[in-house]
Amino acid sequence: DYQLQISDGLTDLAGNGSQPRSVQFSMPALMDQSASSPLAVASYPGFPCVTTGLDLNNGSHGRCDGALDGKGVPYNGADEAMPVHDMPANRPLMVTFSQSMDLSSIRLQDTLKVERITDLGSGDGSDITAEPVPGRLALNHQRLHFYPDQPWQPGVHYRYTLASQASASPDCSRAICSTAGQALETNALWGLSNPGGPDLTIYFRGAEATDTVFLPLRNLPVRDVNADNLIQCGVVDETNADGVVIRKAYADDCAEAPDVVFDSEGAPLTPPQATRVVSTSRADARVGCNRDRKNIFSSWIETDCPELKFIYQTGALYTEVVGPVDPGNPAAGVRVLLHPTLLTTNSLTVHAKVLTDLTWAETPTGKQIIRMRYAEDDDGNRSALIPGVIRSGDDGFPVFETDVNLYLDAPDLETPLNLPHNQHSIPLDLNLLGGVTFLDDGRQVIEQYNQQPQIIPVDVAGLVQFDLEIPVNGLRLSYLSAPVKELSVFLDGH
Repeated sequence: DYQLQISDGLTDLAGNGSQPRSVQFSMPALMDQSASSPLAVASYPGFPCVTTGLDLNNGSHGRCDGALDGKGVPYNGADEAMPVHDMPANRPLMVTFSQSMDLSSIRLQDTLKVERITDLGSGDGSDITAEPVPGRLALNHQRLHFYPDQPWQPGVHYRYTLASQASASPDCSRAICSTAGQALETNALWGLSNPGGPDLTIYFRGAEATDTVFLPLRNLPVRDVNADNLIQCGVVDETNADGVVIRKAYADDCAEAPDVVFDSEGAPLTPPQATRVVSTSRADARVGCNRDRKNIFSSWIETDCPELKFIYQTGALYTEVVGPVDPGNPAAGVRVLLHPTLLTTNSLTVHAKVLTDLTWAETPTGKQIIRMRYAEDDDGNRSALIPGVIRSGDDGFPVFETDVNLYLDAPDLETPLNLPHNQHSIPLDLNLLGGVTFLDDGRQVIEQYNQQPQIIPVDVAGLVQFDLEIPVNGLRLSYLSAPVKELSVFLDGH
């Protein structure tokens, strides 16, 4: 338990003392951190993944490095290349982490290198010449900012590197680590079950200063509090008089307790940072649970499990508030740009029919990755930030709307007999809409719900095929902007 005491020594700017008061509160118990690596869930500038196919001479950062199939071909080889970002002269580098970090493992020009490129060489990163950029580092437990001593020079290439190790027992004197001692995950498409990864290097170009408003957002509140992409909560069975399981649900007495509520008709409502996934045909696949019967002579009874049909996301988002869409028409709203990044989710259990109704396979998807894709520029290339708009909703209150193209990956999916599957770079197209609330302390809360259903086709070696669906309003993202002032540890990098 904690106690907060406020005395009249706390005053406003006019010298008026506060009303003395005492507030008692307690924090919920937290589960132990599992041995999972932290991720950079947002990076500025650039996309937080190790890439392949770098071509600096043509402004291409390549695509995220992905796992290989049995023939040595990348599963995501058809992904479009991502651009090399322009970095305004008046902005710091920023990285947001999924977990609390060991701040002593983040050391400027050691485990975090910021460099100016003096010679691009061939442009593929193999023969680059670079020199350190002097500046200062600001850290808190889940964010880092780097402020250069001199503004980024327009047209000049730079890079920053976050050191890591592909090890479950990393040397945190040589790699950036979480407080749990796990190295930074840098190539998620190889699977989040693989700890750490190679060093993450992101290239960018200096640009002129900008006057847009940079607005960092976090996905809050979250159910996966320790961000290990596991819902650490037991599942309990409800049985009928014959001992047949008729319902499965999360236990109530766990740290990451269930937060699903139901409407007046008994339908589940999507909680924050969650996505509801259902099967389009329960004759072919069932999500979360399957069926049960008393004995082989009895009829099957389908098990109900609405709480187990949700996956929970962990992430962050960097945005730019540009200004009016049309200065002469306030009703057109305010233009906003989103910087593409990734989110991660926990596993979802799917029961699928294999050939006949007598054979069903229980298959957890494993931890999943959702990647935001760049929007198309005027030439049709995916190199632009994602546009959105804040406008008045039908009720007169502000809403935010955007169309986001995504890739969904399940690299940790283990199929029966290790058969190949198609859950790599599955394209999703989301039209998102939700309210914007301005809190008294200046922060903003932005809600987003999908406005159309999304179909996820599943194919396992051509033997098992079915469709999963995200229904309308089945995906819910809740973003909270950062406080105006935050506490950070400032480190002199000279």
